[in-house]
Amino acid sequence: MIYAIGCNNFVKFGRSGNESSQERLAILQCGNPYRLELLAEAKWPDHNEYRIHRYLRDDRGIGEWFELNERSSQVIDAMHLDIEAWYALWKKGFPVRLMSAAHFEVVSMP
Repeated sequence: MIYAIGCNNFVKFGRSGNESSQERLAILQCGNPYRLELLAEAKWPDHNEYRIHRYLRDDRGIGEWFELNERSSQVIDAMHLDIEAWYALWKKGFPVRLMSAAHFEVVSMP
């Protein structure tokens, strides 16, 4: 499960693993003085967390937190729709071949 958790003008994209997005939200809230909000969750394959981070690389704050702006809002909107909406954004952001740190080549999306 991929989630988007918002805090002020930032959004954290992550994966919840064995816990629910709500459980992950509670864990993150414990160490944060500001109110966090679950903005979206999607039952997408885990590797899409890395792809979202890569897509938003120019908007990175600290760690997995990104500026809440037009690009990150488009990802959140796609999470409310379906994975095809996300793949369309991904292709638009990376129209040429790239080699990722995970050593796989992104040519086209399934």
